Amino acid sequence: SERRKSLEEKARIEERLQNKVTELSIMNEISEVLLSTRELNEILHMILIGATAYQALGFNRAFLFLISDDATALEGRVATGSLSAGEAYQIWDSLSHEKHTLKALLQSRQGGLSKEDEPINSLVRQMKISLTGAESIFTVCVHEGKSFNVMNGFENPLIDKGFLALLGTGDFALVPLASRGKPLGVLLADNFINREAITDEDVERLRAFANHASLAIENSNLYQTLEEKLDELSSAYN
Repeated sequence: SERRKSLEEKARIEERLQNKVTELSIMNEISEVLLSTRELNEILHMILIGATAYQALGFNRAFLFLISDDATALEGRVATGSLSAGEAYQIWDSLSHEKHTLKALLQSRQGGLSKEDEPINSLVRQMKISLTGAESIFTVCVHEGKSFNVMNGFENPLIDKGFLALLGTGDFALVPLASRGKPLGVLLADNFINREAITDEDVERLRAFANHASLAIENSNLYQTLEEKLDELSSAYN
C-alpha cells in the first residue's frame, strides 16, 4: 500500500541521516585528536588508525605516501595492517575485546608504531612511485586531486605491475593528501584480508577523512618551518 511505501521511505531517510550524523561525529573526533599534536610521526600514525579502526573507516590496511623533497616521487612512509589473514584476525579479535573508544585508540598510538605493524612498514618503505614520465593514477591523484576506486588493477595500464605485486592486491582506494592547493601525498587503503568490495561511498568517506589529515600534516610542516626560522634568528642574534 501507499502508506507502507511511505513508512519504508521514511525509515530509509532516517537511517541515512543517522549514518551521516555518526560519520560527522567520527570525523570531528578524529580531527580534534589530529590537531592536538604538531609531531608529524604521531599525525601519520593517527591517520592510519582513522582509516583502519573498526570504530572509524574500517579498511583492512592503509598506506601513507608523501611527496619527496624534490617532488619527483611518492615515498612510502608508514602503513598499518597485516600481511596475512591469520595474523589479522588474531589482532582484530584482541582489539574487539579491549573495547577502546576511537579517541582512546588514537591517543594510545601517539609516539610510535605497534609491534604488529613492523612487517607492513618494512614493506611500505620499499615502495617508491615516480611522479615524472608516463601518466599513472598516482600522477593524476597528486596533480589533479582525483580519487580512485581501483578494481582489477592488474588490468589497468595506468598502474605499475611491480607496485601491485608488492601491495598484493589490485583492488584499493586512493585519495589525495593536499592542503591549500599544495599536494602533500596520497593515502591508499584496501580490504586485502576480508576481500570486501570497496564502494564509491567508502572512497568518499576516505577522501573527507584525508582532508582533515592533510590539514594536520600541513600544520605540522608549518610549525617545523617556524621552529627552524626561530632557531636561525636566535643563532644570528647570538
